[in-house]
Amino acid sequence: MKVIILGGDDEPATDELVKKVQDYIAGDNNLGERQAPIGADVTVISAEAITININANVVIDKEITTLEKVQALFKNSVENYLKENAFNSNTIYLSKIGGLLININGVLDYTDLKLNNNTENIPTNDEQVAVTGEVVLNEK
Repeated sequence: MKVIILGGDDEPATDELVKKVQDYIAGDNNLGERQAPIGADVTVISAEAITININANVVIDKEITTLEKVQALFKNSVENYLKENAFNSNTIYLSKIGGLLININGVLDYTDLKLNNNTENIPTNDEQVAVTGEVVLNEK
């Protein structure tokens, strides 16, 4: 039996946390009780991080905001989106990321949105978790 875990921040777990969970399930804990079913070999691993780098050109209303503010708000929105969807979706959708960007106050339009230098969705599997990498917005 394989158990895949995340850390408290919905990102890959530390080696220390993986060991604590493994020890707890295997019965190597202060309780001395095995938590796994009898006869089951249990392996605990951390989810593998899939870094999502984002690039886009944006048109902003300079009377409302600045490029720096948009970039900070957008990165925060992406981080929240990825954390909320950890283990809930096997795809990072380009259109969802674009929706986060266009919904930032002061963003009028965007072009050339890319995830990991590509204009396609990014698939993940049950052992992976997407994490925010570099976010670069250029003013158009």
